[in-house]
Amino acid sequence: MQTNAALPAFDREDLLLRLGQDTALAAQILEMTIEELEEQGPAIELALAGGDLAVGRELAHSLKGVTANTSAIGLSDLAAQIENACRGSDLVLARELASCLSPETVRFKKAIAA
Repeated sequence: MQTNAALPAFDREDLLLRLGQDTALAAQILEMTIEELEEQGPAIELALAGGDLAVGRELAHSLKGVTANTSAIGLSDLAAQIENACRGSDLVLARELASCLSPETVRFKKAIAA
């Protein structure tokens, strides 16, 4: 399993560039992203705990898109790894990676608060 610690949790400059430097819009989008993370992360873990690789892959794919669009680099990479593990039918790896979602979400929250 690859760690995301080497990747930045969040690229504020990239997000603001995407949003035309609109900090108010960025704040709204980040709030929505956190809400999505708090729903999707546990849903992915639950699906994989039940052995449902198809649902895990689908949820991880969705999370990958949300986090990529909000410049949450570490989370986007982690979601991509989970999606790939599910696609490759590697339930053990997918579960192991999914267990990293919560700590990576904490890292993301700290980065956006900085």
